[in-house]
Amino acid sequence: MGSIANNNQKICSHFAKRGFCRYNPCRFAHVRQNKNDARGLADRHENFGRFGELALWKKQVNTQRGDLGPLFAKARALIETDEGTLQDVIQCLSTEHGLKRIQQLVQRDFDSLSTSAKRKLFVHQMLPFMEAITYPDVLASLVMEQAVATIYNCLYGVGGRRAEPFLRFLASAVRLEIDSEGNAASAYLEQSLLVFWKIVELNSTAFIQEQLQPVAQLFADLFLTLHALGSSDSLHQSHDYLNKLQHRLDIGLSLPNATKTPKQPSTQTPVAFVTQQASPGGRHDNDHADICRIQIMPTFQEILSPRSEYLPVKDPRQWHVNGLAGLLDRNFRLLREDTIGQLRDAIHAELRPVEDKGNRSAKGQTRTYVYRGVVVQSLDFHRFEGLQFLVRFAQPKSIRNMTSKKRQEWWQLSKRLQSDAFGMKRAADVPMSEFLVPRDEETTSMLADVPPPIYATAQGFSFDLKCLMEDGSSLKLLEDLLDHKITSQIIRIGSQSKSERLQPLNLRTVARGVEKTRPEKQSQCRLHETLDEHERQFHKLRLNSTGSPHSVKYYIERHQRVHYSQLFGKNKEGFQRKTHGGPVNTIQSWLRGGEQSRAPSRSVEELASVHVDMMTAPERKALYNYWVEQHRTDTHLRAQAVLSDHMDTKASWDRIRDQTDLRCLRAADVIGVTTIGLARNLKMLRRLPSKVLVCEEAGEVLEAHMLTSLLPSLEQLIRDTLYPRLQDAPSVLGYPEVTGMRKRLFWLDHRAPEGNASDEEAMAASHWNDYEIQLTVALVNYLLRQGTYQSGDIAVLTPYLG
Repeated sequence: MGSIANNNQKICSHFAKRGFCRYNPCRFAHVRQNKNDARGLADRHENFGRFGELALWKKQVNTQRGDLGPLFAKARALIETDEGTLQDVIQCLSTEHGLKRIQQLVQRDFDSLSTSAKRKLFVHQMLPFMEAITYPDVLASLVMEQAVATIYNCLYGVGGRRAEPFLRFLASAVRLEIDSEGNAASAYLEQSLLVFWKIVELNSTAFIQEQLQPVAQLFADLFLTLHALGSSDSLHQSHDYLNKLQHRLDIGLSLPNATKTPKQPSTQTPVAFVTQQASPGGRHDNDHADICRIQIMPTFQEILSPRSEYLPVKDPRQWHVNGLAGLLDRNFRLLREDTIGQLRDAIHAELRPVEDKGNRSAKGQTRTYVYRGVVVQSLDFHRFEGLQFLVRFAQPKSIRNMTSKKRQEWWQLSKRLQSDAFGMKRAADVPMSEFLVPRDEETTSMLADVPPPIYATAQGFSFDLKCLMEDGSSLKLLEDLLDHKITSQIIRIGSQSKSERLQPLNLRTVARGVEKTRPEKQSQCRLHETLDEHERQFHKLRLNSTGSPHSVKYYIERHQRVHYSQLFGKNKEGFQRKTHGGPVNTIQSWLRGGEQSRAPSRSVEELASVHVDMMTAPERKALYNYWVEQHRTDTHLRAQAVLSDHMDTKASWDRIRDQTDLRCLRAADVIGVTTIGLARNLKMLRRLPSKVLVCEEAGEVLEAHMLTSLLPSLEQLIRDTLYPRLQDAPSVLGYPEVTGMRKRLFWLDHRAPEGNASDEEAMAASHWNDYEIQLTVALVNYLLRQGTYQSGDIAVLTPYLG
């Protein structure tokens, strides 16, 4: 029970808000709240204490006081409290004062230290620091991306001069643990290699620093030593980091495989007809052997090129590049041809209709919409959307007679000219690449034994599949997870799902209920002001009036002060040029003046010191054109600078939004997303520690989409399934005959042409065939008249859309 305040005595507001009072004695009443209020006060007291610890730690960093060991140990403890504190800690370490503390830690004479001093330095100072900067949520944070990069840039130093002795010390500390037969050697090696890998990954010039190659060999030797001592079960992650370092530094470390993948001998010799095809490169300005140089959208030369594109074939002997790079190359070219190739051929058919008549079928197979008389009306700029164009073109003939409201509804329903139609993500690593490329480049054999998961190699392990088959029926997807009460921690990315049950689990819905951290709110407020300023700067450029007399007057006022005063200022007698219509007519009147001299005009440089009224008519026009061109160049450069700054600011703004989404996704057990949605959100999803990927109807997914879906955190590939040993159940072996039909399956061949969708139909998505429609209706009516089937017993499947 709490004390009751006297009616005449005031309540202590400090105690009421925080649950404690700093005044002793206090002349106001300390009234305790009810249980819920007390819990809230306790939480606020806890937060106050945590903020106090954070403030004290920041003070130690900024004042350069305190031992490094307790300083980094406290940092390690603080980042585990909550995400806001984590962001504060990492942000503080990336400041000038924080980087000085890091420099004090890693920049010292390690060789002069004794063995015991090295071990003490590693355990009490280095280890807490490394654990703090490699904490999973730190490395996965989007808003801390720049701060984390700054810290690793500091560890790297100029030309890797700080990284090389620091990493050598880490290797020597691991060696000391091995020699002393300590139990933490494998953990120390993994932690050190993670720091090594992040230093190399976040510093673009690290791969050319030769002094880092022998350091990598030191860690490889440590790995081999521990592997020989029988610690292979705890070295899988270290093996992964060493492999990444090997590829990035372009060295060979001769590492033993963590698991053996024996190749099954292929007894078949592939037989393939070799077609003559020129290698990639040289067809046009967008045809290259290196896919990294190929633009996604077709260039003008590519559109007009009469030559066929290079498309890889299945025969490995005809590939121009092998291995994982070849796999990515082939899938990129084929996917681009399936998507952009149709657009390229359709435009080619429009630009070269006579030349292309009867040769290209792409325009006939793909529905295309051509808008003629396109004119760019104006430019605009939005703080979030960026640069925008207002374009005018003729309405399609079918809707020209519609009312304005009907046309607006038609465009909204048709979903034409939608934004974000194309996108690309580029990744540097593909997991389990050893299983994705042919084992033998001379054959098409892909036979390889995929080893079991690491956790499944433990003695006595068995899979528990009860969660999959509670009632003997297989799970379908997300709704079945809810029905079987397996988990409710499900998030669906994308708005295409029609399930009402999944709507509350949509990422956008869930993210609206997640509060941003204090650093995120501060950054977002600052970024919003910056975005507003970018919008104001762009509008001040007045790009829509570039080249007009008003814009020229503005330009010469800033850059040609002498000529400006001669045109618009007062002369020595105090008179000023006056014309009807203001500055526009002043400039036009000046341009119409001057003598029509046949003598060679003076250069623009010479005219800079000539009075505007002393110039000939050709010189005035030449100088005016020079002003227009200079103003246009200056305005475009300033616009590019604004757009570049806006892109950087908008990227920071998006990272804060994505960080909120990332927090939601981290709390989910299951994430539902399409392959297209995964590619669109790849940068965010790659920061999740997802180890399992289940692909529904994988046989219908393009291989290129699957390669994009393979997140680097995936660890195991399940290729061998139960399908080869499946047997038909009796229920599918004894189907009755179809009443009224002699044969239940037959193929129908006809020559009735397809019909095309009308331009008036906004939602038209496919073709149709009137003959097939009539035949299908007649067949269904015939079957229903047999008296055996009822409504709902007959399904009609069609490959057409809509």
